[in-house]
Amino acid sequence: ENDAEPSMTARSMQTNDIDEFDYWLYTPAEPSEGMPLIVYLHGGSGKGDDLNLITEAGGFPAYLRDGMFGDLRAYVVIPQLPADMKGWWTPSRRFPEA
Repeated sequence: ENDAEPSMTARSMQTNDIDEFDYWLYTPAEPSEGMPLIVYLHGGSGKGDDLNLITEAGGFPAYLRDGMFGDLRAYVVIPQLPADMKGWWTPSRRFPEA
């Protein structure tokens, strides 16, 4: 019998555009090679520098944290948009100006 439990941990990384980029990482119990990856992008109420804003808003992140999906057989990344950014995608970042 395996006592492994799924986990949801706060993580942080640096990127070229963002000094500190925070995110939740859900790892299923007994992860295996080839498992799917779900990337969940929150709405405007989750912006900022406190990852708890994302789970306190309810919905998918809170259900995942509270185990309401059981052992979801996928990795889940839930990045937090920094407060000073307007959205996840900015056209000027993708297309160079002529």
